[in-house]
Amino acid sequence: MERLSGLDASFLYLETPNLHMHVSMASVFDPATAPGGYSFARLRDRVSARIEGPSVFRRRLVEVPLRLGHPYWVEDVDFDIDYHLRRAALPSPGGMAELAALVGDVCGRQLDRAKPLWQMYLVEGLQDGRVAVITKIHHATIDGASGAELLGHLFELEPDPPEYATVHGDASDATSGGASPSHHGHGGSGPNDHGHGGSGPNDRPPRRRGLGVPPDYVVLGRAVIDRASRPLEVSRIGWHTGRAVVDMMRARRAAPSPQARGALPLTAPRTSLNTAITPHRAVALVSTSLDDVKAVKRVIGCTVNDVVLAMCTGALRQYLLERDELPAGPLVATVPVAVEPSLARQMRGSNKVSAMWVALPCHLADPLARVEHIRAGTRGAKEQHRALGIDVLVDWTEHASPNLFSLAVRAYTRFRLAEHHRPLYSLVVSNVPGPDFPLYLAGAEMVAGFPLGPITDGAGLNITVMSYRGVLNWGLMACPETVPGVWDIARALGTALDELMAVTGVGSSTPAGISPPVPAGAPAGPAATPRARARRASPATAGAPEATGTRQTNGTLSAGTRQTNGTRQTNGTRQTTGTSATRQTSGTRQTNGTSATRQTSGTRQTNGTLSAGTRQTSGTRQTNGTLSAGTRQTTGTSATRRTGGTRRSGSSGAPAGAGPQEPQTAVPPHGSLP
Repeated sequence: MERLSGLDASFLYLETPNLHMHVSMASVFDPATAPGGYSFARLRDRVSARIEGPSVFRRRLVEVPLRLGHPYWVEDVDFDIDYHLRRAALPSPGGMAELAALVGDVCGRQLDRAKPLWQMYLVEGLQDGRVAVITKIHHATIDGASGAELLGHLFELEPDPPEYATVHGDASDATSGGASPSHHGHGGSGPNDHGHGGSGPNDRPPRRRGLGVPPDYVVLGRAVIDRASRPLEVSRIGWHTGRAVVDMMRARRAAPSPQARGALPLTAPRTSLNTAITPHRAVALVSTSLDDVKAVKRVIGCTVNDVVLAMCTGALRQYLLERDELPAGPLVATVPVAVEPSLARQMRGSNKVSAMWVALPCHLADPLARVEHIRAGTRGAKEQHRALGIDVLVDWTEHASPNLFSLAVRAYTRFRLAEHHRPLYSLVVSNVPGPDFPLYLAGAEMVAGFPLGPITDGAGLNITVMSYRGVLNWGLMACPETVPGVWDIARALGTALDELMAVTGVGSSTPAGISPPVPAGAPAGPAATPRARARRASPATAGAPEATGTRQTNGTLSAGTRQTNGTRQTNGTRQTTGTSATRQTSGTRQTNGTSATRQTSGTRQTNGTLSAGTRQTSGTRQTNGTLSAGTRQTTGTSATRRTGGTRRSGSSGAPAGAGPQEPQTAVPPHGSLP
């Protein structure tokens, strides 16, 4: 029996029905290297044998009565491998979009605290005969660095190592169940139909004997002893925290420039990233070349982490520009950092990680200026983090009250308080070093591993990247109602790298990994859900700027032109989804009034004067060779579609003096893939 540290337990207290505090990994394997080919039975047996070692896979939580202290880990004597190891399959065509959709569905479900806090999905049906493994484990159990080490224990260093049955003894009795894969995102066949394999009770590995759950009086007694020393400890921590804050302020004053002072929490500008989240999760997976990143690093003289942050900054700048919400100042990213080994040995528990805040200057147009800003900011953030010390956060979490902590978090979520104050930070960006040598599972070679971290209220995006054999694999986790364009951000990472390579003169980027960024002009990522569209449907602001690259020729919008103030132009068609459309007429743009207009053929020339909320056409109007004369007065809401000389009105303009009508909203189709 082992008590959780305060930092480990805090990840339990932070969890709500909308906020899931587990970390995940989507790994793709090529079974061509497996002796005898792929076999679910063999893979299941290997995984079952490998988890015999670490206790992390067989321990579960025991709460202290009345929640007077942090929970304890105990061995689960009723451990059932078939509950944790599940089988699934992707629908056709089995590409990265289908895999990402399944990962989002898996990550949108909380782990059962009555069981060991992990699950693993063995996924079949990928393109080229590949298979995937989706691992989900609670943050109270591991951090990023220990998660990478855990992968090293689960996986193998050669395709056909000695049989683990000779090492682990009774693991050789574990045989496969006859479950067939499910095509609905989680396993669903077998006798009990609970989403895991359908092996019978005689097929499961023998249970190990353990002490089981201790009596309540034992757990309660330990909690009372811990609480007895709390007043003295809190006094010591308060004094130490005050000194640490003074040291940090001195470090900020000693910074050579404002950029070198680093960022602070509660200084981030509000964007669409910073709203209350829902239980749903959307995932995007993309790969870039590590060699390209290192080439940029050598020219600029910064670190790989600086280039990674600069790529995130460039991608977010493009995303926010397209939505006309680029802030005037930098975003603030929370960047987890590993604790130095000397300090880590003194810390108890599974999580030995801290965090620093780094400014992401999305408002700067120059890519090199953004890198310089980030380089100075990360140096300052490290100095301030060193001055503040890791033990301040750890000490306070040790003495946090479970009841008070959980109550405060649930109230924060229930009342959507994240939307009523300045964001604590904008997003999380994490860079986890991975192995530069191949890993295998049941003989199948791992070709990519995409890490995924949790999101929180007020920060609906997490970007985590892990290196593996010369490739940076990016996993983006988001709330689809908050960040409907997570695939747009993923694709923009490649664009940001191309931009950095161009300005540094190191050539063009090289496609790498199994999920390189989709080139511009390719089909977009999965469409936003109806709920996502409904949440972000709001009146556009008159006079908002156009995106860079918009073209106008003699009052005619040409194919490929894109308007971001609620209007999109594609192949000569302008589609309006907002409540304030922009109309381009003879070089003049009118943004007042409520107008939703789509014109699919021809060029329209209008002479006269446009007034707010009113469309007036006088003189001669030409539409596909047909001349008409006269004057037309329209007041209120107008939703007009013009095709081949025929004019159709979905919500016709009301006569003068009539009140405004509800505009027609164009809804993009579902199912588009990245």
